[in-house]
Amino acid sequence: MKKIALLFILLASVATSYAQQTEYDGTRIGVKFNVGLSTLEGLDDGRTDHLPGTDIATSGFSVHNRFAASLGINVQHTWDTQAFLQADVDAALMGARLKGVYFEDYDGNRSNVNYINMYSGRLTLYAGKKFKLDEYNNRRFIVGFGPYFSYDSSDERIFHEYSEDWTIFEKMPDAMKLKSSIYAGEEINFRKFDVGASLMVGVELKHFQITANMYWGFLNMVKNESNTVNNRMYTIGVAYFLPMD
Repeated sequence: MKKIALLFILLASVATSYAQQTEYDGTRIGVKFNVGLSTLEGLDDGRTDHLPGTDIATSGFSVHNRFAASLGINVQHTWDTQAFLQADVDAALMGARLKGVYFEDYDGNRSNVNYINMYSGRLTLYAGKKFKLDEYNNRRFIVGFGPYFSYDSSDERIFHEYSEDWTIFEKMPDAMKLKSSIYAGEEINFRKFDVGASLMVGVELKHFQITANMYWGFLNMVKNESNTVNNRMYTIGVAYFLPMD
């Protein structure tokens, strides 16, 4: 009987030890990839004859969501209460998709400007709470909120995708229709620095974190314009935290 009792105590101790090891408290470092959509809210308010922040002509232009993504590292510290702090440092591709914006060169050739591209470095700081979804804490619901700070490192203003196959132009009766992009930067009077808020909601499965992330910029991204233009980005993110044992 004593042997059975001792064996039971031993097994209980091992199980308790295992449960404590899977609490995932303390500090963890990981890598994270986000993919989703972004836009510049308010850029087409008023429908002016030029793209706000630039001298590029427009024709009843409109602004739409574009593909967005980011890649970076995150550092998370979780307390016994399951309160946590998390810092995400990433490089982000964001901006907006345009319709009705065109650029004319000195020879009178017109090309459509399809995208505003912003290549930004970003720091996001989350404070939040985890909620256990199983007894071993291997699955957790997570919610966090906090500020972000970003800096747009884009330099180039206009990028043309010229084709080496000149036969395609023979099929175009009017001006050449080339795809172009405009890069946000000081040259076009866009702000490089932005401050905003971010909400993160999702689950953690052992070392993985799967979240929906929403970013709302607070600063007006164009200067000396009647428009108020704010960054918006909505993504799904997957992070992997490295084992710290």
